[in-house]
Amino acid sequence: MNELIVALDTLFQDLDSAESELRSAAYRKPDHPFSQRLESINSTLLYLKDLTSGLLEQLEHDGERVYCVHASTEIASWVRVFAKNEADAINFACDKLESRISNMKGKKFDAYGNTIGESVVDYGYGKDKKVLNVPYPKDK
Repeated sequence: MNELIVALDTLFQDLDSAESELRSAAYRKPDHPFSQRLESINSTLLYLKDLTSGLLEQLEHDGERVYCVHASTEIASWVRVFAKNEADAINFACDKLESRISNMKGKKFDAYGNTIGESVVDYGYGKDKKVLNVPYPKDK
């Protein structure tokens, strides 16, 4: 199959070169008696170039297909959150992590995300370094 691709590629380059030379020759002498015939040959060369490039493209992509695949990835993350209660800490951590994942994916892919959380350890009041801080509205 590679020999055929190489042969067609060489043919395409030769046709391209011949078409360019013929076009420039016809351009230099537009009043030549054979200019109509040269244009006809040029049209045929363009047609052959199109056929050759189409066949090359088919051969280079032979056997390739498009598949729709469902893939699922699980990301586990432990985050220390400073919050007034456990529910706020879980909701805030889930929202924050979901937005980070969405921002990393970009817009190239269709994706559905579902983040759930649970409390693992209650460090109490200021006994460990916080990573996220729930932005509560300021009370007046």
